[in-house]
Amino acid sequence: MVLRLGSQPPKSQRVIYARSGFRVPCEEPPPLAPAKMKINADELMGWHGRIELRSLSNYPYNCVGMIFASRREWIEIDYAYDLLREDGYRQIPLDQVMIGDVVLYKDDRGQPSHVGIIIVKHAWNLTTDIKVMSKWGRDSEFIHFIEDVNPNLGRASEYYTDRVWI
Repeated sequence: MVLRLGSQPPKSQRVIYARSGFRVPCEEPPPLAPAKMKINADELMGWHGRIELRSLSNYPYNCVGMIFASRREWIEIDYAYDLLREDGYRQIPLDQVMIGDVVLYKDDRGQPSHVGIIIVKHAWNLTTDIKVMSKWGRDSEFIHFIEDVNPNLGRASEYYTDRVWI
């Protein structure tokens, strides 16, 4: 198939490419209406007082699409490890996390369930406060402390960076 400038591949063939050239299929779920997103966001923020609403964009992307496709696609969480590997990320311990690194959340079965990007890290004596920005499924983008996610999204479990040291 030859695509002309400005044309789109058929929806069934939407893909993104990792830095390595690895093809990642994308899906396009129906968007939520902005009014429904606002209702959901208010409910989610009421669940925990430290959660901040960042965006109500109803463009259909999820947490994986936010991190790895610049808010352009819905990518199933099943591809998280593929994208981390094929984009050159490496796992790091929590004490090496910096702004811009990725946190991977896992469910009770140890399976990837959510990803976010670290946007704030403050060390206070023996504790560290980390804030994350993430998209909660089809709902809104939120800024939250690393542990303050809906229980359905799992627990912060692994940390990754694409930083390069010389």
